[in-house]
Amino acid sequence: ASSVDRFDHEFARAVSNWAKLWRTPGLSTRVHVGFSPRLRRSLGRTKPRSGQIRLHSQLATVPRRIRLQVLCHEVAHVAVRLRFGPQAKPHGPEWRKLIAAAGYVPATSLALPGLTTPAPTAPRRRSAYRCPVCQSLYWQSGHRHSLACPQCAAAGLTIRLLPYPTA
Repeated sequence: ASSVDRFDHEFARAVSNWAKLWRTPGLSTRVHVGFSPRLRRSLGRTKPRSGQIRLHSQLATVPRRIRLQVLCHEVAHVAVRLRFGPQAKPHGPEWRKLIAAAGYVPATSLALPGLTTPAPTAPRRRSAYRCPVCQSLYWQSGHRHSLACPQCAAAGLTIRLLPYPTA
């Protein structure tokens, strides 16, 4: 048997067991699982309305228990929709209860180093400042630590702010 057939059987058996455990009779016929080479930042993606589940293609290479944990996470989304309707929150109490009943710790992420790539972080914002000593323009990210450009500050040419006399 090919690896696809092996996973089809493995997934069908797991979904059938969870359907009984969660008392969700239509779950086995609703869920359709496949691997996707397009997933990069997540291990799985579910469309609860249609029952379509896509798993990260590299999950085929990890231990069975990890693959089934990710599948359980995704199948529980479909089960929640079938049992509680579309108003149920994706990782709400209903979902957490199903995951716990299946023997897993309810979690919204699973760290598998090297399997997924982290989401890109926003670039640091940089601001322009004019040095009050030499009048040069310089760029700095974050908060300004000195009232002088880095060159003037290194030379000890900083400006001290004195309190403004009010009377």
